[in-house]
Amino acid sequence: MFRQVVIRLAALNVAVLIVIVGLVLAAVFFGARYGLQRDVDRDLRQAGRVLASSDTTRLIIEAQGEIPGSTSASLTYVFDKTGSLLTGVPSKEGDLPDFESMRVALDGREDIRDASEDDDSRTISIPVLKDGELIGVVQVGRSIEFQRNFVGLLARLTIGIGILAMAVAAGGGVFLTTRAMRPIRQAFDRQRGFVADASHELRAPVAVIRADADALARSLTDIPESDAELLQDMQDEADHISVLIDRLVELARLDATQITPVIDTFDLAQLADSSVRAAQSLVSHKDIGIQLSDASTAPVEVQADRTHMRIVLLSLLENPVVHGGEPSSITVQLESEARYVWVSVNDTGRGMSESQAGRAFDRFYRGDTARTRSEAGVGLGLTIARSLIEINGGRIELTSAPGSGTTVRFSVPRSG
Repeated sequence: MFRQVVIRLAALNVAVLIVIVGLVLAAVFFGARYGLQRDVDRDLRQAGRVLASSDTTRLIIEAQGEIPGSTSASLTYVFDKTGSLLTGVPSKEGDLPDFESMRVALDGREDIRDASEDDDSRTISIPVLKDGELIGVVQVGRSIEFQRNFVGLLARLTIGIGILAMAVAAGGGVFLTTRAMRPIRQAFDRQRGFVADASHELRAPVAVIRADADALARSLTDIPESDAELLQDMQDEADHISVLIDRLVELARLDATQITPVIDTFDLAQLADSSVRAAQSLVSHKDIGIQLSDASTAPVEVQADRTHMRIVLLSLLENPVVHGGEPSSITVQLESEARYVWVSVNDTGRGMSESQAGRAFDRFYRGDTARTRSEAGVGLGLTIARSLIEINGGRIELTSAPGSGTTVRFSVPRSG
């Protein structure tokens, strides 16, 4: 139980740290990438606008000639207003000049973009105007190989730091959670030991009280009705305490993980049928029908502890009779899935509210708000059933509604 708590808390710590570190690293990564691209775009715009406003560029366009001199950009192209390339040598990759970007500039708009997804160049195309009339386009490119390599390195560093942070968070989370849980575990162990010891110590005096009450009942034949009722109350209370002690001892063993399931392969449908017949004998004096659905009689093999599964089935069949207001019927149904077989125990009793259903598996919870002993049971049946199901690799769930009965479903691993 505590191991699961440690794992869950450690996982929560890791998840929170992943979110925080992820947001920080993402902000650093995207901020750095944006900053590098902004610097490149600023240089390109500055170089392109200088060329576009240059009288020399206008003369070259008009004369259909070469551009003398050089610019700060490594790749420069000039087009006339028809889109014909006047100066500049196409790149070896064939990505420059960028004619699509040039056509956007011919419409009178600046256009800046990567030359292609695979090319390490970025270009800007700017309209060249003379007396307010478009006469051509100048396109300036620049290699962004360094920036892309830097961004790639930054991405790898970000991933590495994230993985390292997760490893540190996982180890630190387990260590800190284990230390934080140590006092709670020690207190729980002391409480569990006390419950087990007290239960064992109480067995003998309760057995003596029950034996004395039985002896008195046999020896006293003619006693007042009030005394007979008192004697019967003593016997009932002794039985109640005996059941409570047995359940407490069993629960203490489950908490201490001293119960190891004996995994066996068996026919769950056959076990369900025999459990139904056993439960029918317990309610033979009551007008309650307990049956296995017709669709659940086909053999289905599972891998679990047979004894545990029988205890769970009998407990779930007894629970509606004890706490469900004597339902008119209780039905057991089996549903096969790929990896599990689901067993449903559905009754037509009085049901429970949503808040009561949420606490049904709590220890000593009996559903009735008055918590009287007008009903039998000690409120540990579902708690023990859940523990037995979980140590056999399954899970259990409960649904209920007032006036609509209750359905308890649990899963058992299939054989093979």
